[in-house]
Amino acid sequence: MDPNKTISSRELKYLSFAITLLGLIILIHATDTFTPETIQIKYIDESFQGKYISACGTVTDIRTSKQNTFITLESEKTTISAVFFETIKYIQLNNNLCIQGRIEIYKGTVEIIGDKIIKQ
Repeated sequence: MDPNKTISSRELKYLSFAITLLGLIILIHATDTFTPETIQIKYIDESFQGKYISACGTVTDIRTSKQNTFITLESEKTTISAVFFETIKYIQLNNNLCIQGRIEIYKGTVEIIGDKIIKQ
């Protein structure tokens, strides 16, 4: 390879496209394989605000309002609420599952803004 050779505009476009595509593939793979830390419900408090976690338990309440689904999980006699901004129909009372999402505080109460449900 000639060290004095320059890259043409067309070659630079192809190289940029290939690197961008490779980066996107790596990013998609990384997000699919990312598993958040599982925290026992009894330990989830305000200090977890903004953190992405997984919490597991038994469904003790499920409600749907407009396009939102509210799920209450219980484990070791401690409960936490999770909200999903979509209608979820495949979950029933007494299902054992894990909810992945971000911890937020709403009206002084810690809750999970859920984005994934894993049935156990």
